[in-house]
Amino acid sequence: MRRALVLVVCLFVFLMAVAAQAGEIVVQGGMDANMDFVFHRTVAFPGGASRVECSFVAPKGFVSTTYTQDVKDFSLEFSPKPDKRTSRTDARGNEIITAQWSDPPRAVEMTYAAKTKSVTRLDRITTDAAFPLPSVPRDVSPYLGATPLVQADDPVIQQTARALTQGAATEYEAASKVVNWVADHVRYVSSPKSYGALYSLESGRGNCQNYSHLTAALLRAVGVPVRIVNGFTVKNPYSVRAENITYTFKAGQGRHSWIEVWFPDLGWIPFDPQKTSLFVSNRFLRIEVGLDNKETQNDGRIRWVSKSGSERPRLNTVTTAELPADVVKLSGRTREAELRNILLYPDVAETAVASRTSAPAAKPAASEPAAPAPSPQKALVPPVHPAPAAKPAAESEPPSKPKPAASAAARGETPPAPALQAKPADEPQPPRASQAAPAPSPPEASAAPAHPKPAAESERPKSFPEPKPAAGKNEATPEPALKPTPKPPSEADRTGTPAKPEPSPEPAPEAQLPEAARPKPAAPAPQPGQAAVIGNLDFPENVDFADYGEPVKVGAHAYELTRNFMVETAEYVTTQATQFAQAVALERPLRLTRIGLALHRYGGNGSLWVEVYEDAGGQPGELLATSELLDPRLLSLKPGYRWADFSFRDEPASLRPGVYWIALAFTGDPIVNWFYTPGKSIGPSWGTRYKGVFDPSWSGALDFEFNYRLKGVYQ
Repeated sequence: MRRALVLVVCLFVFLMAVAAQAGEIVVQGGMDANMDFVFHRTVAFPGGASRVECSFVAPKGFVSTTYTQDVKDFSLEFSPKPDKRTSRTDARGNEIITAQWSDPPRAVEMTYAAKTKSVTRLDRITTDAAFPLPSVPRDVSPYLGATPLVQADDPVIQQTARALTQGAATEYEAASKVVNWVADHVRYVSSPKSYGALYSLESGRGNCQNYSHLTAALLRAVGVPVRIVNGFTVKNPYSVRAENITYTFKAGQGRHSWIEVWFPDLGWIPFDPQKTSLFVSNRFLRIEVGLDNKETQNDGRIRWVSKSGSERPRLNTVTTAELPADVVKLSGRTREAELRNILLYPDVAETAVASRTSAPAAKPAASEPAAPAPSPQKALVPPVHPAPAAKPAAESEPPSKPKPAASAAARGETPPAPALQAKPADEPQPPRASQAAPAPSPPEASAAPAHPKPAAESERPKSFPEPKPAAGKNEATPEPALKPTPKPPSEADRTGTPAKPEPSPEPAPEAQLPEAARPKPAAPAPQPGQAAVIGNLDFPENVDFADYGEPVKVGAHAYELTRNFMVETAEYVTTQATQFAQAVALERPLRLTRIGLALHRYGGNGSLWVEVYEDAGGQPGELLATSELLDPRLLSLKPGYRWADFSFRDEPASLRPGVYWIALAFTGDPIVNWFYTPGKSIGPSWGTRYKGVFDPSWSGALDFEFNYRLKGVYQ
């Protein structure tokens, strides 16, 4: 009994330590890049089509306090040329270009190309916007409304929003509390059952659309205007150095959804609820805005009338992006927060002294026009055995894949809009949880905008593991300094009184959240001898990202295919320059017999195996076990990712509770990608590490989590 009690206490301390090693990074500096972006798609209709229509949205310039997009050139070409091409601007300011073919050939090609200059500037931000907002401009008020996907009027959403923002005196504080909670509450999955806010609140699952919808619903429920943004992200990583760790952030190359929040003194400010607050990186291409992702589905939409019935068209989609000029100069400091995922913030100072009772939310003006709504509807990387002639890399940055895979193809993930006399489909509504009192009324809509539109359109120092310094590590040549963006003087500049720095937002007391928003109870503890399957298990298995998407029938022989957010997120891990390691946290003793990795092979030969290491202060330590060899030629060249199992049958490893590291080792020249999930699904925030093969310590941490599974028997 005493031994069992000691084991339980040690396990509790271990789990608390893992949970504590996460939080926020306050970032300063900037990113300045020129982007050459091309989206190319071929759509083939095997049975022929009597009519084809496709639409795209032209990218526009955007200026905010932290992120600027300047569109230098844009072109949209079709082959063959359409019979009719039109352009219109919708109620949200999106320029929608539509092409129609009345008697099209069996295949249509489209090429969307943009050249932009994107700048992210993270100087200190000063805001005095009180919470709740007393009023909003009339042109902003539509972004306070509820939709079938952003259920801001749902009692559970409203109760959760009030609990999360309780005590917030400023809009920044309220928004930060909501974004932090969403980032940790939602676990990323590629294909959720629904894209609505309520589904994500109740299930804790979703993709980028769900993160955007849930954040928007919670903020709109307490009177903060939010609009949904759609566009693309590119795969080029960027890094932030903080407390002896280089944090590297990377996105899949494909479509993405994020949000913009309106501040009375700042205007529209971008947020990516998966990883950043008050800014997005310059790896984003902003294209379309709206009330939700049902409304923002014009870019990349295809409609057709089939001659042969329901035969699915064949797609070939390739997205490429080059950054011919790219300057990144970012530095950071960690700030403690009870977060599983790492969130990036700029340095923010608040001058507001209002309390939550000093600025009560007013009811909307009686003359306010109704807003148009959408149609219903963590172990270790082994030695890589580099060739003797290999030279050490100056900086341990993750490499680019030598053979990039095609990006995501369009698929209708949100309910389709009416098309070709089609009946709209409704968004599935999950069952409601407990009811709550009504939320405060939204702010009053002012007769005129209170803030002018932009002129141009054209883990903590103590809780993080401290890796040992990389002795003799070569530093990269300093990049040229970025020129600061001129800005108006702050309150501190005008009065000489220092502005108050913003502390990390306090989490909402769990007891105040509705039942649906609370963490789900843990599963019953497994018994000794029970089979174990542990890991980051969810990934889009066997998906061809170049030919992905399922048409939706919208009329007699009429179909529609809208843009989708299924993006290939993977890292080239059989490089001779960089090693990767994934942390695995075990809560119970395990007799390990097999490890599976989500892999895809592009070619090459040699041998693959997996190594297991013990933890040494937040990075791989002593080698504990090695799997049997696997011939990479056994991995299919067919598009998509699948489990590759590595056996420990001859020498099973007995692992006690704690953190371990797994890594893929190899000989020869196999070209293999390892799929990953954005954010941290189950492991600690520092649990995906990398380093140059000649570096003595694992000084790099990645913001994603590789997909892996451990099989064995509980002991």
